Amino acid sequence: MDIDKECLEEFPWFEANIIFNNDQPKGFKEWANKITQCKYRILLPDGTRTHAKIFMDHQQRFNDNTFTNYLINRYNEL
Repeated sequence: MDIDKECLEEFPWFEANIIFNNDQPKGFKEWANKITQCKYRILLPDGTRTHAKIFMDHQQRFNDNTFTNYLINRYNEL
């Protein structure tokens, strides 16, 4: 299944927010702004995918801080 085609047909059911600040690596914000989301799937600019459910607590609330930390670590690995 093509994630881009599916995302054009359906809007994300929630928005995964990234918390930006001045302490993040140079280029991180530009890289992070290229992230696409389709339902629970999150496609990173490097072509890898992650699942939004790993950033949710037991009440199904999305944890923006944990998601942002994950993205910073992923960006630093590249």
